Amino acid sequence: MSAAASPVRRAPGYLAGAAAAVGVLALVAEGYRVAPSATFALLVFVTALPAAAYVAWRAHPAPLLCGGLALSLFSGNWGNVGLPELVAPDRLLMYAAIVVVVLRGPAMRLRPRIEIQPIHWLLALTVAYVVASALVAGTFFDRAAMLRLADRVGAVPYVLFALAPVIFRTARSRSLLLAALVAAGLYLALTAFFEVLGAQALVFPRYINNPSLGIHVGRARGPFLEAAGNGAAIYICLVAAVVAAVTWRAGWRRNLAVVTAVLCSAALLLTLTRSVWVAAAAATTITMLSHPQLRRWLVPVAVGAALMTGATLAAVPGLKQKTLARESQRGPIYDRLNLNRAALNMVEARPLTGFGWDRFKDVGTDYFQIGDYPLTAGVGVGVHNAYFSHLAELGLVGASLWLLSMLLAVWLALSRRGAPELEPWRYALLAIAILDFVVSAFVYPYLFSIVVLWVWAGIVYGPAARATGEAPLRGARTS
Repeated sequence: MSAAASPVRRAPGYLAGAAAAVGVLALVAEGYRVAPSATFALLVFVTALPAAAYVAWRAHPAPLLCGGLALSLFSGNWGNVGLPELVAPDRLLMYAAIVVVVLRGPAMRLRPRIEIQPIHWLLALTVAYVVASALVAGTFFDRAAMLRLADRVGAVPYVLFALAPVIFRTARSRSLLLAALVAAGLYLALTAFFEVLGAQALVFPRYINNPSLGIHVGRARGPFLEAAGNGAAIYICLVAAVVAAVTWRAGWRRNLAVVTAVLCSAALLLTLTRSVWVAAAAATTITMLSHPQLRRWLVPVAVGAALMTGATLAAVPGLKQKTLARESQRGPIYDRLNLNRAALNMVEARPLTGFGWDRFKDVGTDYFQIGDYPLTAGVGVGVHNAYFSHLAELGLVGASLWLLSMLLAVWLALSRRGAPELEPWRYALLAIAILDFVVSAFVYPYLFSIVVLWVWAGIVYGPAARATGEAPLRGARTS
């Protein structure tokens, strides 16, 4: 047995530790002097991270993912609530749910096998193509470009599509997802009314009231600071509330879902966004016409929507005048036409592979063209149309992969018959998908809309979700 180390031998280690501690304290003091709030938030984050990681590891991924979905309403605006840009609670919760499932955390030790189908390989190929495009274009190490890749093309949503059947394979876990979306819808709808009515004291977080942040001031723009993204999220929550009202058994919960659906219906008008109105009308009409069980409700729903619109216009002061002014506003249309023409000119210049991922803002200015309408704003910003954006940056090859991935995933989910309790989810998937496809032609969908679409499609598509027997939330062994 070796002899114990002498105090003299321990001294260098003690001195090194003391020097490191002094250095860390000096860095913290300097950081606090320069940016006290950010330094304090970072210290809290680093201190709490081990405990939070331990709790997340032992938790079931369903509440983690539901929490991430709900918090994604604030994605991109965490800096406006005082958090450092690197601390995004929504993404951290989503990543934690993925890690718990893949690495078989305590709640997932007995989970079913994750079945990889050809559609998942197509999604992986799409991501690989975009990564290659970013490497060639030199945007791979750009943080904003990589966040677009993770959120918009769907690196994270694609993974959640594969894992959703495992995470939400029980009625209890799926009910938890509905609860998160109903709560989000109630929050968005009430916030929309508070914004338009001028009740700024009731709007939370406060940054929503700041006219120097975001766009669409005076409209219901919500935590997104953008009315189209807010309207798309409100409609998705409306669909989820309808599913909850149909599937939940407890009376008070069903009543809450109905109230949320009604409020969301009225809040859609408050966004004053034509693309959302068109998308919501198309999604609702096509979905109801596509299913015999829903066709008989089409006329009552149309009459109810008309009455809701009239009541909202009459009840909210000045809303009718704003709506009429919005319908005749031409500036945003000119912006989109200019951006779309520039994107198409880029496609003509490089049709197959495009100019590279996230490159439109840098090179799109050279492809603007004077047409039959004014050359207004749009220089230095991205294309609002997701389809034209991908065509310009990824070319016909990449854009076709992206679009085929979405269409095929939704079609496979809709065409596969499963347990009867998933039928309302199937109807809702069609409505959510149509909304996203239509809105994508006017503005790129936000993280909330994209993730909900892919998670919902994964629930309907996945074989684990089609099992008739229910298992505890912690999981059950299957062959």
